[in-house]
Amino acid sequence: MIKKQQDKTMQILKKVHRTNLDLMKKLSMNSNFQKDIIDIRNKFQIPEKGLNDKNVEPWHENLYKEHDSALLFLKMIKNIVVKYDLPIHFIDHIKMYILYNTISAPNCNFGIDCSGDCVSIKIYNKLTKAEWILAKKESERFLLSAKNKKAKFLSKFHYPLADMIMHPKKQIDTAIKILNASKKKGSKIDYYDSSEVHIYKENDVVAEVWDEDLDRNEVKKRKNRIRQVRHRNKA
Repeated sequence: MIKKQQDKTMQILKKVHRTNLDLMKKLSMNSNFQKDIIDIRNKFQIPEKGLNDKNVEPWHENLYKEHDSALLFLKMIKNIVVKYDLPIHFIDHIKMYILYNTISAPNCNFGIDCSGDCVSIKIYNKLTKAEWILAKKESERFLLSAKNKKAKFLSKFHYPLADMIMHPKKQIDTAIKILNASKKKGSKIDYYDSSEVHIYKENDVVAEVWDEDLDRNEVKKRKNRIRQVRHRNKA
């Protein structure tokens, strides 16, 4: 069962990756895009065919010597993404193309973000139905992991209900009335117009909760309802 789910997930991701890769391949054929890439390479002294194993480390060291230069490099990459209407998660892949002249693409159009004080889903591009299902499963997995504190970095999150789905409580106001009225059972009630002392009974609970005239059968049904509410709430 687990293997089937994993296989299905891989099929979804492969299809997404293929679609995104096609977008990058198509973009690489755009002459304006190529001109922009050449301009960036020239500005930051990147070889025409990209960096290799020998010069990649010295190039990075030189770039990060000046903070402003590194920021400008990243800004120009982002400008490419915006100019050619790419989803924002293509930034790293545009960077890879500039640096190494290799075409790559994201294999997923959403991400689970744990950087804040809650688990968030980041949507980078319109998701297919299959991707929405996958995003839901991934978020539930993270919530459950956070509840169980499976990883140290998840300990900052507070998800006591984890992946439990909550629903509105039916007739909760009536149930609260029943529980409050039930607390009076057995207590003495003095009526201002009578010298008799009345003991608060089940019928009084019914009368207080449902302020209406009820026949015997209805009173019996309401008493059963009262017992059910008290049993569920251990009252």
